[in-house]
Amino acid sequence: MSMRRVSAVLVLFLVWASCRKVDPVVGKWYSMTGRSWVEYFADGDVILYDGSKTTSGKWKRLEDGRIKVDSVAQGSETVEVFTVAIEGDRAVFKSSGGKSKRYQRSSGTAAEEVEVAASLREEEPVEVDPAVARDREAQRLTVADVRMVGTAMFSWLTDQVGAGAAGQSQTERPGTRADIGKYVPISYAELEQVLVPQYARSIPVRDGWGHPYEYYLDVEHPLAQRVLGVRSPGRDGLFSDTNYLIKAFEPDDFDQDIVWTDGFFVRWPKRDAGN
Repeated sequence: MSMRRVSAVLVLFLVWASCRKVDPVVGKWYSMTGRSWVEYFADGDVILYDGSKTTSGKWKRLEDGRIKVDSVAQGSETVEVFTVAIEGDRAVFKSSGGKSKRYQRSSGTAAEEVEVAASLREEEPVEVDPAVARDREAQRLTVADVRMVGTAMFSWLTDQVGAGAAGQSQTERPGTRADIGKYVPISYAELEQVLVPQYARSIPVRDGWGHPYEYYLDVEHPLAQRVLGVRSPGRDGLFSDTNYLIKAFEPDDFDQDIVWTDGFFVRWPKRDAGN
């Protein structure tokens, strides 16, 4: 093989390898000068907290290396473009208007949402059964839907009771249980009236497999112990339980319910979930 051909093959390999890497901005970043934080997910979702309320949106890396963030706040869509300089666990985000913010990457236990995004973006075999590929995409879309609606609900809750009170329920509780049967159900039409357009552009009706989502929101008692919930029955369309052990499951177990309550995932797909 000639040196020119070897070089061409090497270039193609390096391009392919670079495409497999997770963008270094993915993760949760805390402001070094205030209470705000931002969390970038590998699937293009972003959650932003300004110290008083949470908003969600989409991000992407532009060709010039900057990051574009589209979000919805108080019913208005905003677009921001940032230059990001990352050194180790610290980063400087500079807006197109010239304003800079310093952030520290989270060094604590990763949130379930990060684990979901990472597990679903793991490298797959070259040959994948078409049915499995469809189920994986349906699961990915369902997780993204649940996370988006959950974030919108939490933003609504923050506006009702304040960031401090809302944050009391937003903690990870692995190994404990969440009883969805004790939450107050809300219809799709009612939820849409509460969240659209102020907290979300739209609310999905069905999951990635075409099954209706179940939504829970105690509008009358936002200070209750159990306020927010979203769940999908998974591929089989049958909910397996109401009282869930908070635990991940193997991603290819597509019949598992996907459940989110009060700021965290209760049942979610994750590689090596049994470890």
